Amino acid sequence: MGIIRKLSIHEARKIAAGEVVERPSNVVKELLENSLDAGATKIDIVLKDGGKSLIQVTDNGCAMSPEDARMSIEHHATSKVQSVDQLYSIDTFGFRGEALSSICAVARVTLITKQEQDASGIQLEIAESRIQSESAVGFPTGTQISVRDLFYTVPARKKFLKKTDTEFRQIVLLFQAAVLANPNVHFTLTSDGTVRYNCPPVPKPINRAAQVWDTKLAQHLLDVQHTVQGHKISVSGIITDHEYSRYDRNSIFFFINKRWVKNYTLAQALVKGYQGVLPDRKYPSAAIFVTIIPEHVDVNIHPRKEDVQLLHPRVVLNGITAAVKETLEQNVSNRIATRPAEQISNTALPQSSYVPATPLTNSIQQPASFARKLATPGAELTLPTKQTITAQQAPITVANLAPFPLAPTQSIAQESNNQATLSTHPVQYIGVFDHTYILVEQEHNLILIDQHAAHERILYERFKTRFQDSPIVGNAFPTIIELSSNAYNTMTKHLAMFKELGIELESFGDNQLVVRAQPVYTKNIDMKELINEAVVIFDTTEDTDSQALFKTITEKLRATMACKAAVKAGDKLCDKQIKELIEQLDKCNNRLTCPHGRPTSWTLKGTEIERFFKRRT
Repeated sequence: MGIIRKLSIHEARKIAAGEVVERPSNVVKELLENSLDAGATKIDIVLKDGGKSLIQVTDNGCAMSPEDARMSIEHHATSKVQSVDQLYSIDTFGFRGEALSSICAVARVTLITKQEQDASGIQLEIAESRIQSESAVGFPTGTQISVRDLFYTVPARKKFLKKTDTEFRQIVLLFQAAVLANPNVHFTLTSDGTVRYNCPPVPKPINRAAQVWDTKLAQHLLDVQHTVQGHKISVSGIITDHEYSRYDRNSIFFFINKRWVKNYTLAQALVKGYQGVLPDRKYPSAAIFVTIIPEHVDVNIHPRKEDVQLLHPRVVLNGITAAVKETLEQNVSNRIATRPAEQISNTALPQSSYVPATPLTNSIQQPASFARKLATPGAELTLPTKQTITAQQAPITVANLAPFPLAPTQSIAQESNNQATLSTHPVQYIGVFDHTYILVEQEHNLILIDQHAAHERILYERFKTRFQDSPIVGNAFPTIIELSSNAYNTMTKHLAMFKELGIELESFGDNQLVVRAQPVYTKNIDMKELINEAVVIFDTTEDTDSQALFKTITEKLRATMACKAAVKAGDKLCDKQIKELIEQLDKCNNRLTCPHGRPTSWTLKGTEIERFFKRRT
């Protein structure tokens, strides 16, 4: 007897379902799009355990007849297309019933639907792709589909589901996309008995921002309207201006013909439009709608239709970048045009701002913010507090430079040898290049030290060794921090963890937290930025063990605090500060990199320099 056998229809359906349904958000997507295709103007989503125990979607759309309801769970049953040729010009989100069959193969499903002209609705109880019971029920016009016990038929898949919070966040992203793309529909999202979002209809997408994003975002929103010349392509939507930025790409949404797609290349095109406007690793919020001829886009390259293939991708990408640049430039020109004439005339450099160049040994111009950056975290640093520091006013406390073991960053294998030998050789401070790189000479080698990376390493190790013993300072005037609803929900679950770190946060209601106390080392750190970065860390950390999560969060927060408290590239340091920076870096356990892995120094061997100038062969 042969070993190749044909699978039963039921087993084949469970396997095929994996192409469409991998996690709860996939189920929500299919049901939500079915509701929109049915013309619903009110859609309610109810979740339990992040969708793992229950997903219920109720709409007031056109609904189905009893006959169509029974047929909708059959494999390859659809009301959207009749032939394969229609796939390339389809203007709906999906094929009603096509995904429902896959869902019914891996979950227990209750389907209730009633058309307007019918006296009563029909309720179907479905398990393992089979109708278990059928009954007539009273129900308003519309459809309700309840999905319970996802993957109960395939336990091997169920164990790969993420934490409840992680699955819920994926659903929230999908929900936000649907809300932004359909301003005429009333959406609600309820999770574990709590209404998380209630989004009534609004005139246009720009009015949706306050419903799905930060409440203060509205003042930073810009309307995008752009047409690609020579092509029937339009780019519209909303983006944030140059004064607003985020720490992640979670608020960047793209829609092709109103279909939400996940495409990294499209996101790159949008970020490219912000080049030179936003700092590195900062991202805007955006909802971009690209309208294109249906025949020029293939939505069927992905089983869940999350990605698309474009006939002219370069044209679309360039159009998105151009639309962003055009909108940002127009916003700047509008602001300048609305300023009073006398204000514009007074923007010239005032005479008092002229400062003659002064040798380093005579005077150093010191930014006022610089002392604040170093004074608290770096207690050992003897820092000036005046705006201008002279050599006579700031006596050097480090008379002679301490040995400074900086290793070349060529390979890890050389690290131990370099550290063993470098500490025995004195270094000579030469100067600073571009107010960023400290130049020192050691044993016929030239070493460049990144002042930000070096100070970041110093503070990180100081936080690591002294964080637990750091005195806690109560805030006489507690800081109130307003967050997005998503960030607020994340933070309220981890307040105890922050308290162990010495940061006492309390819920202040209405998506606000109040900072009651914090370690003295964090007094000069922007707590809102720190908390927003903590939210990103929580959202992207998959550790389920509480101790492992605490360790991960602690390490990342220390690195973040060190980065924010450290001197920056371009900050002007006096000789005394530079020498103390070198001395303290020498005391670090890891002198080679900052906490984020960037090198603190670069060594140019004297022999290599001589070879370059043809002094040595």
